[in-house]
Amino acid sequence: MEALRLAYDESRKGGGTALHRDVCDRIDGHLGPSYAFDRNWTNAVDCRSRLRQEKLEINLHGYMTNLMKERILMGFNDLGNFCYALGKISRCHECLYGEFIETGPDLGKSFPEVIAPQDVAIYGGFSALVSFDRAELKELVPEVRELINDSCGSRYASCTKLS
Repeated sequence: MEALRLAYDESRKGGGTALHRDVCDRIDGHLGPSYAFDRNWTNAVDCRSRLRQEKLEINLHGYMTNLMKERILMGFNDLGNFCYALGKISRCHECLYGEFIETGPDLGKSFPEVIAPQDVAIYGGFSALVSFDRAELKELVPEVRELINDSCGSRYASCTKLS
């Protein structure tokens, strides 16, 4: 029971509410009303989170519109950090995947100051990781096999070492 009390207190420290909901479901009233699900708190936190995410996405879109390469990178990092803090990792991957896929091939070599060839390779690889299942990925391009095997083996730290 002490672990649930600690988990409850910890669940209210972050910016997300999913952990709080999960902990309250597990407590299921066994710790009394002081450890009950707080709907007002979760609604307020969810509202602030939505507003913050919208602001980050608007900023990122503005950076992309104005072709500000360093700001674009910072915008993706800010959005990624925000989603990570909320436990929305797949949401971040989907966002990056969507932005990458929406970029048409007609750009050619028009904007080398915005995106480098290695960036295209990295985003393409991450797009593949979020759009294919593990069996399909293992059969694809031998050059990225190590990255794919690390991802499939849940060795995510080595996936981020892009050298």
